[in-house]
Amino acid sequence: MLSPEAAWAAIAEHLEPLPEELAPRGAALGRVLARPLAATVDLPAADVSALDGYALAGDFAAGDRRPVVG
Repeated sequence: MLSPEAAWAAIAEHLEPLPEELAPRGAALGRVLARPLAATVDLPAADVSALDGYALAGDFAAGDRRPVVG
């Protein structure tokens, strides 16, 4: 019997990434980006984050990445 690691290695030899496709934002939920995404505009449009406030809760360090949900 193969170990799970050996089985995944055997399967991985036959896999290749799916081709890129364009999808509207509404249909993009649950998909994975094919390449990095950069914002085209600042949001908020003015530097008012100190007034609006952003807060994160949890045990993580500066520079950690968090998923955007919702």
